[in-house]
Formats: sequence, C-alpha cells, structure tokens
Amino acid sequence: MYVTFISQCEKKALTRTRRVLDAFADRIGNNTWQTVITEDGLITVKKLLRKTASKNTAVSCHWIRSRQRSELLWIIGNRNKFNLQGIVPVNTTQKEIFMDIAINKVKKDEYYANTQLQPLAEHSFAVGYIAQQLFKQLVDNNEYSNLSKVVYLAGCLHDIGKLDPLFQQWVKKGKQKDPTDDGQHIDVRFTFEKHPRHNEISLLIFNVLEPQIIGLYNHQKENLHHVIYWHHAKPYRAKGGFDSLTFTAA
Repeated sequence: MYVTFISQCEKKALTRTRRVLDAFADRIGNNTWQTVITEDGLITVKKLLRKTASKNTAVSCHWIRSRQRSELLWIIGNRNKFNLQGIVPVNTTQKEIFMDIAINKVKKDEYYANTQLQPLAEHSFAVGYIAQQLFKQLVDNNEYSNLSKVVYLAGCLHDIGKLDPLFQQWVKKGKQKDPTDDGQHIDVRFTFEKHPRHNEISLLIFNVLEPQIIGLYNHQKENLHHVIYWHHAKPYRAKGGFDSLTFTAA
C-alpha cells in the first residue's frame, strides 16, 4: 500500500519519530514522509512509534487510495494535533460562522427548511455537500465521479418543494405540535389528500429544471427523480392523486 506519514511532534519527540520514519519512508518535506509499504511493515512502524511515544508525539498515517481519496489509518500520540480526518488545522477563529448563528426571528423574505428556521438555501447546500462527501468516501472508483454530481444535485434539490407558500406559512407561524415532522404533516386547514407534499413539489420543480441540466445521462436523471421523490415515503391517499406530472401553460 502507498502511505503518507505526517508528523506534528515537538521537542525530543521530533528527533525520535524522524529516526523511525526515515528508516521506512522517503522524507518529502520537513514533517511529511511517503512510501510503498506492506501491511507487516506498517505494523512495525506503528509499534516503533508507540515504543518511543511521549506527550509531544503526534504522527498520523494516511493510506493513499486514489488520486482523489486518502484514508486515515491511525494516529500515534496527541490526537488534538489533527482533526477527525487526520488533517492538520492551519487556522482558527473565535467568530461565529453564519450556519452556527441561532435564528429566533422570522424574516419576511426568507425561505426556511424546518421549524428551527434553518434557511432553505443553507440546508439544501449542506445536504448536497455532505451527501457527496459520504459518497466519495464509500465509493473508491474514479468512474463514478459523474455519479457523485448526481448525489450532490439530489441533496441540493430534494427539499426545493418547500418553496410552497403553504409550507412557508406553516413553518413561520410559531411552535408546532410536533416539530419533528418538519412539514411531512402540516397542521393547517388543508390535508394532503388534496395537496401535494414538499417532496412531490420538489419532483415537479426538478422536471421544469431538467432541460437545463447538461452532462448527465438519462439513467442518472432517473436516479435524481428517485432520490428527490422517495426521500419521504409515498403518502396514502384513499382516492389517489399526484401520481403523474402535468404542466399547464400560463
């Protein structure tokens, strides 16, 4: 396997870890080593680093899976020198970022995704981005790069139906009886027997936008259809309805 070692050691630990890593890998920077190594060899490196470890030791090992993907294998020593992915933080801030700021007051011209008043645009982007990153972690194949775009688009578009004025009226009106529903069962004077749910509206909007989506095959667009519609279960309607897409010219 092809691996990268990153050292964040300090004081005497820096010399001790360099001695071990220099014996097994090529130094490509002051604190970075790379090499092709067997699994047994990697176990040996890990044991030697543990044997010399102190409170100033901090070494991470990453398996280079492809050009676009690496996987953290282990960290020896102080884990606080790295984040959860074994990446070295290069900057910090004490300022609040916009996604962490609690919103308590409804803005008239804002569209919201849920009863926590999370802006719909932020929610959609966050779901799309996280879904794509999870896909890239789980699927190690460059041929699927196009499919990762499908995953991203599905996340961004899955809740676009919440632009529905009745949903926005519901989400802005105050505390709900069961806020965990977040619009699956809206407590207003209409029922879903006669009104589409937000996932159904999302699919309708997607079909309006579909001609503008280029670079995807038909079966990939079908995948988008499926994810957007089925991110909530199909509601039971005694008389049926909303089973097909119909457009009326203005």
